[in-house]
Amino acid sequence: MKRWPLLIALAPLLASPSFAAPAKPAEHALLQIIDEFDQNPDLLEPILGRSGQKTAETERFASHFSPALRKALHAAESDLVQQYCGGTYRDGELCGLDYIPLTCAQDIFDSASAVLTSENSDQDGTIITYRISGDDTIIARYRMQQMHESWIIDGIDCDYSTFNWPQK
Repeated sequence: MKRWPLLIALAPLLASPSFAAPAKPAEHALLQIIDEFDQNPDLLEPILGRSGQKTAETERFASHFSPALRKALHAAESDLVQQYCGGTYRDGELCGLDYIPLTCAQDIFDSASAVLTSENSDQDGTIITYRISGDDTIIARYRMQQMHESWIIDGIDCDYSTFNWPQK
């Protein structure tokens, strides 16, 4: 699976007047989390329960997700591994999620313009919608919660699945 750093993917668009830089702290935090993941995709492996050693770096990355979201991501992966591979990963086989749940895609887009808009902000958090410039299709929605001085992701709504999100 080929992944391009988010910053490189968005670099041509930063000069474009159509690119809207994140205006709110929650939007900025979300882009930082996605960029950090894109620089090191293995950071998500321990959260999903895949092989991958827990390190100080993976533990710090996991802190960008609420405990409820980490549990939901792990459960979704575990359910698929149980269903397709009898509960154990098999070399060369796709047993779990076949996309990146953080981005609701198989790859980071290398030529698209990310448009983030905050839908609302209340006691349940800030909902951020991710679209591609020029397309009204929602790729993902994120529920962000402010914890102390930072923002964390508390829920992810992909078109085809949700993680710690109310049922559609």
